[in-house]
Amino acid sequence: MSDRGTLDHLSKNIQAGPFGTQLHKTDYVEVGIPMLNAKNIGQGEVSTYSLDYVSEKTCKRLPQYILQKGDIVFGRSGTINRHVCINDEYAGAFQGTNCIRVRLKDISLANYVSYYLHLESVKKKISLSAGKTTQQYITADNLAQISISVPSEKVVKNIERILITFDHKIYLNDAINAELEKAAKLLYNYWFVQFDFPDADSKPYRTSGGAMVWNEQLKREIPKGWRVDKLENKLNMQRGVEPGSDAYSEVETDVETVPFIRVSDLGSQPALFISEENANGTRCISNDVLVSFDGSVGKMAIAMEGAYSSGIRKISPKDCDYADALIYFIFQSEEIQKTIAKYAVGSNILHAAGAIEHLLFPYGQEVVNDFIAKVAPMYKQIVANHQQNKELAKLRDFLLPLLMNGQVTVGQAQDEANITPFKSDVADDTKYQAWKTKTGLAARGSIDEQTLRNIYEAMDADDR
Repeated sequence: MSDRGTLDHLSKNIQAGPFGTQLHKTDYVEVGIPMLNAKNIGQGEVSTYSLDYVSEKTCKRLPQYILQKGDIVFGRSGTINRHVCINDEYAGAFQGTNCIRVRLKDISLANYVSYYLHLESVKKKISLSAGKTTQQYITADNLAQISISVPSEKVVKNIERILITFDHKIYLNDAINAELEKAAKLLYNYWFVQFDFPDADSKPYRTSGGAMVWNEQLKREIPKGWRVDKLENKLNMQRGVEPGSDAYSEVETDVETVPFIRVSDLGSQPALFISEENANGTRCISNDVLVSFDGSVGKMAIAMEGAYSSGIRKISPKDCDYADALIYFIFQSEEIQKTIAKYAVGSNILHAAGAIEHLLFPYGQEVVNDFIAKVAPMYKQIVANHQQNKELAKLRDFLLPLLMNGQVTVGQAQDEANITPFKSDVADDTKYQAWKTKTGLAARGSIDEQTLRNIYEAMDADDR
């Protein structure tokens, strides 16, 4: 038995972020309390790209905007269907101006309600109730009217247990990637910024007195015998397409469609699709490095597949002097990011294509080869972890409506939730294999074949 009520009924309050008269740009600080704005709200996770900060003084002045564990935070405009449930890591962060925060009466329901709000049917209701000027926006009143079905405490906990298992694995993969990137960035800094790569005696080159020469392009010394490359001469920087909003679809259609990656989608799951015709051959695959030159300039992503917007460039090597792994860490470097930001122009939307001709890299063949040899396995693992996360998220999102509407029964055994197996009514394997092909699901990694078959057999024949 489930109780159904509105989000307003379940909440202590639903609060928009501070007004512009309360919070000014001058209140931002370089180091302080993280502030979550709409740009930081991903598909259930916080994006730390371009995170802003405020001081403790500002938080004390506006304590009502300090986020607590279990708060559910939406962006007020643009990507209104995205939200994040605040965990321990971001408890104490500050709610940005363009966000709406939902604080529940019962924090124990926070994860369940957050998952419920990820249902496609709920997202559509939010979109339909939203206002629109140049882009969609939502208000506290829009969210207050959303209807939530809450089953018994036992069922809530079991549903959470299954879905959190997926999210925990995704979190672990992200943590591994963060450590791999940290190690690779440190190596990059030593070798290509400080120039303390190992010399012939395995000592740090520059610190040990290695010969350096002044380079006028970089306005600093580089190792003797090195060159400076203009990256536009060594790399392909293919711009994406902009087919127009009329070409967007929120679902895959009978016409051949591909995911469409916008700047706001970098690092998360694209929410839109376009036709193969509109993609016009502009495609990326998992190993490709994507960098934004419009909007949130310098934002990066890998392990994405589909077509991509005109605000994004796909960066790839023109010859064997460069590799995807090297390109990835070059564009993450502080120097390249600063250059992109320096040449970005525009008042409302930044455009940084003018930075491309100024992107430089100090190149020493032997050191580059050694660097690629060390970081290529890291890069490969990072891409693989991202790919597994996409598969885990896809299966989690596929399970979500089945769990919420009771099509998949959740049992409890030895404190672990399991999907109740059903006897197969499939005469042979053909229909099951066709269903897997249609849904795009496949057994891989921690997603085993038995789990997929249990899901299939749990569904009504019409839903298959």
